[in-house]
Amino acid sequence: MDKEVKVIAMIRKNATGEIREYKTEVWLFDDNKEPDSYTWSEGNFSCDCNRCLFFDRAGGEEENWHHPCGDELYSVNLKTMDGKIFYKEYEVS
Repeated sequence: MDKEVKVIAMIRKNATGEIREYKTEVWLFDDNKEPDSYTWSEGNFSCDCNRCLFFDRAGGEEENWHHPCGDELYSVNLKTMDGKIFYKEYEVS
C-alpha cells in the first residue's frame, strides 16, 4: 500500500553554501524501493519561493513569504531517516 514516509531535506543556500536539514514527508509507492522525489525535483517544492520557506523554518527564522520564484538560489538533497541519500542536486563534501 502506498504511504508517506519521513525523510530529511538537506537544503543548501547556494550563495553561502550553508546547509540546513528540514524534516518532511514524501510518498513511497508500492512499486518503488525508494521514496518518491517528484515534489522536490519537479513539483511545488522545486521552486526557490518554497525552498526559502523550508530553509527559514529549519533555521528557526521568520519565514520570508516574498521570495521570488526560480530554481537557482537553493539546491536540495533528500535522505531517508537512516541517512541514505535518494535524491541529489549537489555534492556533499
